[in-house]
Amino acid sequence: MFVYTNSFIINRRKIFSAGLSNNTTVAEMVVNGTLNIPDECKHNNSILSQIQTPCLVNDKADEVKWRSTKKNLVKFRMNKVWKYMREHDEKVVWYNVVWFSNSIPRHAFIL
Repeated sequence: MFVYTNSFIINRRKIFSAGLSNNTTVAEMVVNGTLNIPDECKHNNSILSQIQTPCLVNDKADEVKWRSTKKNLVKFRMNKVWKYMREHDEKVVWYNVVWFSNSIPRHAFIL
């Protein structure tokens, strides 16, 4: 489980040191109507302190949503996130030396 925004990543080590697990749900993080984010996760990540307590619906499972480039909340899709986050550079003239059908790029180099 990773939590990611444009400015930080909370990795497994921080999650476990905070006493959480990969199976922790949003509902388990809400205590007495307040979102309870462990200090270990908030350290150096001030954006976590700004998260509002979610409105929980007990008969509905947690969902992962992604805010699209159009600022809409949409279903999380890894390929969409990758396209958004990766650098979009122009093709270089030598790209076909490394990228060609039926080949893994690292196998295309001879040392």
